[in-house]
Amino acid sequence: SLEIINQKFHQAMDKRYHKHPLTEEDKLWLKRNGPIWYRGYFLDVADGFEKDLDQLLDYYQLQQIAVGHTSTKKIESHFNGKVFAVDASLKLGHYGELLFIEDSGIYAATLDGKRIKLKNRNTGGFTLDNDSKSH
Repeated sequence: SLEIINQKFHQAMDKRYHKHPLTEEDKLWLKRNGPIWYRGYFLDVADGFEKDLDQLLDYYQLQQIAVGHTSTKKIESHFNGKVFAVDASLKLGHYGELLFIEDSGIYAATLDGKRIKLKNRNTGGFTLDNDSKSH
């Protein structure tokens, strides 16, 4: 669950900060290609990758993964809305968007305070809902 993921990651970060010995599991949480920092979703991926992604989501009891600090022009969804790239170049001082995943839907929030519902495309993934009103 998300609570367990957060707990394990924070424990590993705390150990590293205080220079305590790290277990192999701690090292996994802190690796660049571990579940927290992994950015390979946005590269050319091998055939069958979505099956591995589904196994990862099932294992951690998740429906989506949101990856921050991933510079894009807008929020992007990949793998039929299972993975979101969130940042929209905010860290570069450009336009940025926030992602909200709620029971009522998935929303992009802009720096000027607009909240725009993302709609599920039939082809997979999400796009801005041009018919939705800002909240």
